[in-house]
Amino acid sequence: MMSTLLWKAHLERANASITDLKGQNEILVQKLSERYTVYKGNLYYFSCMEKSWTEAERFCVSSGSHLTSVTSMEEQEFLYKKGNGVWYWNGLNRRGDQRTFHWTDGTVFDEDQTQEFWIDGEPNNNDNNEHCVHFRAKELKSWNDLNCESTLKFICKWNCESSELCGAILGHKY
Repeated sequence: MMSTLLWKAHLERANASITDLKGQNEILVQKLSERYTVYKGNLYYFSCMEKSWTEAERFCVSSGSHLTSVTSMEEQEFLYKKGNGVWYWNGLNRRGDQRTFHWTDGTVFDEDQTQEFWIDGEPNNNDNNEHCVHFRAKELKSWNDLNCESTLKFICKWNCESSELCGAILGHKY
């Protein structure tokens, strides 16, 4: 009789632990979905930490990606809406000997296409020291050039077809 009671007590504790784990899993999935988002075949990571532009790019590269490029009006709309007015680095820059902007992931920069993304009067390269770009507003015209040493949150981008991360995070294959 005593062993049956002991067994029931262990079973109840195990069931309570399973219930707790399920609750923790739901919280984790919610937090991941807030930080990781799949949109049109790409996985985006919206950081909670702030880094300089160079440190942010290093972080993305260490995870197998780059700071995000923007290749269409739809992608720009997705990013600024998801960013919700928070300042985030993107991968556009003119660091080093570059006189023109380029994306860190090798995407070709289309200056004409992106004219609508810059805040009026930008890029202005204040003090000849603003070589990195970030989203500054919750609207289409949200790009601003800024000193690369400033610390901001950042967005990393992976292509789901070439990365297994999308399926691993979302629980299915691409």
